[in-house]
Amino acid sequence: MTEPTSASPPAFLDRKPGLVLFGIFELLIAGFCFLMIPLVIIGSIVTRSAHVAGVPAMTAGMIASSIGVYLCLAVMFAWLGIGSVMARRWARSLTLVIAWFWLVSGIGSLAMVAVIMPDLTIPMPQAQSVPPGLMRTMHLVVMAFSTVIYVVIPGALVLFYRSRHVKATCEARDPVERWTDRCPLPVLALTLVTGLAAFCMPLMGCYNWVFPTFGTILTGLPGAACILPLAVIFAFISWGMYRLTPAAWWAFLILVLLMAPSAAITFSRVSLIVLYERMGFPKEMIAMMRPCIENHGVLFASYGAAWCVAILAYLAWIRKCFTCAHDPSNS
Repeated sequence: MTEPTSASPPAFLDRKPGLVLFGIFELLIAGFCFLMIPLVIIGSIVTRSAHVAGVPAMTAGMIASSIGVYLCLAVMFAWLGIGSVMARRWARSLTLVIAWFWLVSGIGSLAMVAVIMPDLTIPMPQAQSVPPGLMRTMHLVVMAFSTVIYVVIPGALVLFYRSRHVKATCEARDPVERWTDRCPLPVLALTLVTGLAAFCMPLMGCYNWVFPTFGTILTGLPGAACILPLAVIFAFISWGMYRLTPAAWWAFLILVLLMAPSAAITFSRVSLIVLYERMGFPKEMIAMMRPCIENHGVLFASYGAAWCVAILAYLAWIRKCFTCAHDPSNS
């Protein structure tokens, strides 16, 4: 008599319920972004009509760009949320790379907020001052909220969607090859970043086409003449990155090596205050930011340099993806 053989355990744990829960969460984020659109409009109307002294009113360009950003975020998270509920492979890949970028940039932003927050001023009518105790409480609330937005939420998305069980669940429930499968995830991340840059650069039209370059700040038509072609270049780089074209990798490297010294030269000669003035920021808003900019110039420069080094290191890391893709021995 032979002993009955036990059934072999499944190769992975089905994470479909988790995909549904996280998909619903992403839909809630989309709903929040949609809700922010009317709030931005209403807030701008109330601020303009109230005429409160010292309280900055958003310009038309700031309102338009804010609406555009919230609308894009709402559509993106709604799309990803639906894809996650349906356990689509592309939804898992896109959510993971977006969450990683959100987390890494969020940690840096949280550190910046923690350092510069004591220098932020709060506009008060009739020259009233905020009690120190209340100010400390407000700082703690802002830091707690920023931690949730910048670290907790993207960190949870990364931890869930990077799981091999989630990956296997999506592949089992969506066996068809998707467009995200044709590109390694690290390269797909840079594809999205460069594509986002191509999309966002024309939004600088809402800010007088300001373009800092090699010691000067261009505005108006000269700025647009630089920004719009650069947006097209970023779009071609994004497409080339997705296709693993070595020329796209080299083009982005050259662009970084040109833009980094350009920014360094410009902001060693021109204050960020001048940049915001050229962008048309309200005087009250610039007054709020002035202590931060004047007291933490080295910090802002170091932050930009750190991002430049990180981008170059990232490019070096993914270089092998472009070399292997076009290696004749692989064909």
